[in-house]
Amino acid sequence: MLKGKWFKRLTLFVGSALIAAALSYQAILKGWLVPKLTPDAVSQIVVPHLTVFRPDGDGPFKTVLMFHGCGGDQQQQQYWGETLKQWGFAAVYVDSYAGRGIDSSRASTKVCRGRELLGGQRAGDVLAAITWANRQAWTAKQDIVLMGWSHGAWSIMDAFAQDAAKQLPFGVSAPFASGLDSIHEVVLFYPYCGVASATNEQGWRLQPKLLTIDVAADSVVGEQACLSAYDSIIKSGSSVQQHVFDGVDHAFDVDAVSVREGRTVRSAKQAAVASLDKAKLIVEMFLQ
Repeated sequence: MLKGKWFKRLTLFVGSALIAAALSYQAILKGWLVPKLTPDAVSQIVVPHLTVFRPDGDGPFKTVLMFHGCGGDQQQQQYWGETLKQWGFAAVYVDSYAGRGIDSSRASTKVCRGRELLGGQRAGDVLAAITWANRQAWTAKQDIVLMGWSHGAWSIMDAFAQDAAKQLPFGVSAPFASGLDSIHEVVLFYPYCGVASATNEQGWRLQPKLLTIDVAADSVVGEQACLSAYDSIIKSGSSVQQHVFDGVDHAFDVDAVSVREGRTVRSAKQAAVASLDKAKLIVEMFLQ
């Protein structure tokens, strides 16, 4: 009799623990634990740390808003910002870390591991940047492009998925002044499409032209996850131009920039540099 009671209590305890763990996990994935901020408060985190790369003249310029990966590599963003400027576009590096006090160690241990600042929350940074860009005299208002790398690409994708579901980004209490309706072109480098990516569950309401640059043997996210996400986007009516690079890994362009600075890289040096040059040609043609 005692054994029976003990077993029932143990079963109840284990069951309750499993339910609590599942709810906690769901709360993280759905952003239920993210403190609510107004759009202005989110903008105050993001806008002071924007870096603008702009050609000479008054514009208006086609403007590319750039969202870094979870590594927050500034040299990579500087390289792409200067490149876009040389092509005649304005570019804006949106630093999601500086205003939150996230250093490289915290980014590596928290953000890159999905413990902080998920794409669904950082989607608010996307809308804050669009709202800011629409207020600049030099921005071509109907010609704003979103460009993201890995975690930044995830954030862009989640912004579109949340829009389709009529949801706000995690931790945002009200709509931003500008939404995604004016965005007609999106560029995604090796996006994170895995667990917690909303596009896998929800297609997009809007139909921007989408360019994706993926790698065949991505060590961060499986190829099938992104194919499923792209399929959802295509079914929503968007055109997807996908390019898959062989011989390099996730963040190959970070590696290519790092080669010039003598930093450690994960992709073979020659392959990384060649893939960066190839990616530049593809992106430039897409944006023309």
